[in-house]
Amino acid sequence: MPTINLSVSHELGQEVAAERIKTVLVSLSRQYAEQITDVEQEWQQHTLQFRFRSLGFKISGTLQSHAERVECSCQLPLAAMIMRGKIESTLREELEKVLGDEQG
Repeated sequence: MPTINLSVSHELGQEVAAERIKTVLVSLSRQYAEQITDVEQEWQQHTLQFRFRSLGFKISGTLQSHAERVECSCQLPLAAMIMRGKIESTLREELEKVLGDEQG
């Protein structure tokens, strides 16, 4: 199964970053309500396990909060590879937005 891996740096510390990334999937599911459904999230310390459907495809992955970065790993079905660039850029933009200093 193809994977998206990305890392976004921040200066917030692990706890603050974890609190902020809790809003990422909620925000994306509102912004793309017609395309993202069946959102499930499960937190274990500083790691978020998530699953959702986008345009009928099941997508799953993890978001991990670290002291100076957030890492995202997302598994895509082979049939969803055509959307890989859009999914990756949207995830990166949303993470950069919620981890930005202007929210502090």
